[in-house]
Amino acid sequence: MTTSPSSSFSTTSTISTAPAVRIRPSIVLLGDSITEYAFGVEGALLGWATLLAAAYTRRADVLNRGFSGYNTDMCVNLLLPNIFPKMTSTSSSIAGDTTALPPSNVLFVTIFFGANDAAVPGESQHVPVERYQDNLRTTIRHIRESLQRSQPNTVVPILLITPPPFDGPAWMKHQQIEEAGRDNDVTRQYGLAAKAVVDEFEQVFCVDIWSSMKGDSPQELGAYLSDGLHLNNLGNQHVFSEVMSVLRENCPHLCPMQDGDGRYGKDGGIPMEEQLWARLLEQK
Repeated sequence: MTTSPSSSFSTTSTISTAPAVRIRPSIVLLGDSITEYAFGVEGALLGWATLLAAAYTRRADVLNRGFSGYNTDMCVNLLLPNIFPKMTSTSSSIAGDTTALPPSNVLFVTIFFGANDAAVPGESQHVPVERYQDNLRTTIRHIRESLQRSQPNTVVPILLITPPPFDGPAWMKHQQIEEAGRDNDVTRQYGLAAKAVVDEFEQVFCVDIWSSMKGDSPQELGAYLSDGLHLNNLGNQHVFSEVMSVLRENCPHLCPMQDGDGRYGKDGGIPMEEQLWARLLEQK
């Protein structure tokens, strides 16, 4: 019997996990639309992931794993198994899955859910606050277990970002609806729930943007939100600033290395990849 060329390839054969391009250390952003849009929307909006990527230029790759509309139920059931696979063998059923992270040195992970979970009961995206907390715990534990495969002696820091404040009138106007389906006071409770989870884990830190964006001052909300729910330019700049502030306070060794001109240094922080061009010329 003649064997067709395609039959000589096994679907269960081991595929090399070596990347075609050298992977720098990674920063992984996991979240909903506020993360998905964090590289900008339609090329017009400045995103907090853009600012983060710029800060870590030639130092680390920012991997955006944001999914618009997702809540923590969807994260636990759908995202975690694909993005952070827990496996014991390089031969896997996800060999062709481009969502799964490649083996690399992960510097830190951000988890940014809650804006959808905090939809009021009866809304399709609503997740009760107690289950929201449990989902965050599950997410943290799952990520830790997955990263232990490639970084067995490292506890990778996780930054848990609270949902931002919610501006109901602005959201209803933008969506042209009569009921917001969300409430700023309820969103605050989800932020407090996230902060409580942080205290249960080692090397997990809270970025409380509900408070830093003055969520208790309704007249201030328009400064940070584009439509009552998502971030505008100032809101994105604020999230980036708060993330970097938490890193500087708790993980200064993971901040971009600063020395002299701020681009390349000798002590502390993440160095740039390869030497500066001027130094290469000096060696000739």
